[in-house]
Amino acid sequence: MCVSVLIPNHAVPEQQQRNWDRNWAILMGTVLEEDFAVSRRAQAGMATPAQSQLVYGRNEPALQAFHRSFATLIDAARRATSGS
Repeated sequence: MCVSVLIPNHAVPEQQQRNWDRNWAILMGTVLEEDFAVSRRAQAGMATPAQSQLVYGRNEPALQAFHRSFATLIDAARRATSGS
């Protein structure tokens, strides 16, 4: 996993540094303690026939874009192999 956060390339006041540090801790805590755990359970659930669709939330635009691109590629591959 690689996570990057863009910050100024110069020395910042102590309060601003504390804010960056706190935001980094929130980001990593969310990814490591929530996102990974939820993803692991979701993948296990998707492997069952009970899961017929997946809805991405409003706050997940990157996942929405990835899903749309993936669906487009799958449809194109199906059309190419079916001859239509």
